[in-house]
Amino acid sequence: MREIVNSTYITLDGVIENPQTWPDVGGFTAEGNRLQSDLVLGCSAILMGRRTYESFAGVWPNLPASDLTDKMNSMPKYVASSIPRTLSGTTPTSSKAT
Repeated sequence: MREIVNSTYITLDGVIENPQTWPDVGGFTAEGNRLQSDLVLGCSAILMGRRTYESFAGVWPNLPASDLTDKMNSMPKYVASSIPRTLSGTTPTSSKAT
């Protein structure tokens, strides 16, 4: 059985925006980047929404090689979407309308 780890930037009132300004998680500082890298490197797959997947798919394949980039590009991606359609970028492992 696999463990599910959720890492979501969200405020108590439901706002999801500008994580770079959230000091509690380190934002995009060295500490914040280390926390996020550790999360990704410890995963065997990633689950994301369609919009997030599409924004990632346009960036990650073009980044210089590193442990983090290699992991993001090679691990299975599961995409949740209410709009069944072909996704751009790298092919996800599964695409299922929810």
